[in-house]
Amino acid sequence: MKNRKKELAILKKASIRSLWFWIILIVATVLLLVVLSFLGATFRSKFNSSVGMFTNEIIINSLIGILSGLILIVISFILLNVFKKSSINDFFVYYCYLKSLNNKSKLVIVKDSRIVEFYNSDKALTKIEFINLLASIFNYTPNSLEFKNLINEVNADFAKHSFIDVDIEKIKKIATNRAISFDLVIPFLVNIILIIFVSIYNYDQQGTLRALARLFTNFISIIFTISISMFTYEMLMIKKIKNHNSFNDFFFLSFNNYQFKLLNSSLVKSN
Repeated sequence: MKNRKKELAILKKASIRSLWFWIILIVATVLLLVVLSFLGATFRSKFNSSVGMFTNEIIINSLIGILSGLILIVISFILLNVFKKSSINDFFVYYCYLKSLNNKSKLVIVKDSRIVEFYNSDKALTKIEFINLLASIFNYTPNSLEFKNLINEVNADFAKHSFIDVDIEKIKKIATNRAISFDLVIPFLVNIILIIFVSIYNYDQQGTLRALARLFTNFISIIFTISISMFTYEMLMIKKIKNHNSFNDFFFLSFNNYQFKLLNSSLVKSN
């Protein structure tokens, strides 16, 4: 059991050398978003009419919010891949992770040099090929006791998932309800609350927005941009679920679904 945990930890581990650039980039991007939000909150337009000034401030802060939302979406895809990989809890789940890497809908920027060939390959590994890949990562020789134990562990994990009979249509309905709830309804309600707050807070300010009201206008645009983008993305992913293979991919592509126990290994070839 200790050896199994060690092996899974090796598979999930990301090299810091492959991450440091993206960590710095994400930090720099967040700082840029803070600066943009600050500029939007403190910027005052010069217009002859108060209506023109008010409208211009709304447009500027909305555009800043939309730009910030788009940047955050790219960051969220990077973090999604890292988080999903860190959630792997058995060898078949890792097999599904490898299979999902070549999906055109997946944004993979941080790449593992040990499995680089799988990012552009459309070929699905057989179980034997998968075991040999794991052995090469762990530096096991074919005659070693560790290799034999690895075979038993992989077979047990694949067998555990082979008996899972999933109602794909039911799962698609659940995923659709989650997308509507998490990506539309909740963000919409949050935006309604923010809009009411801005309206009350800025009620006695004629012809312009207060600094805090401008900042919340940014947040409203950010939430709206992320909400629409994520909902559209989730619905496209749900639409692509046709069989167990695309169903397995879905769990590594979705922001709302993490039920790895439902992954099915029945279509994986042994040799």
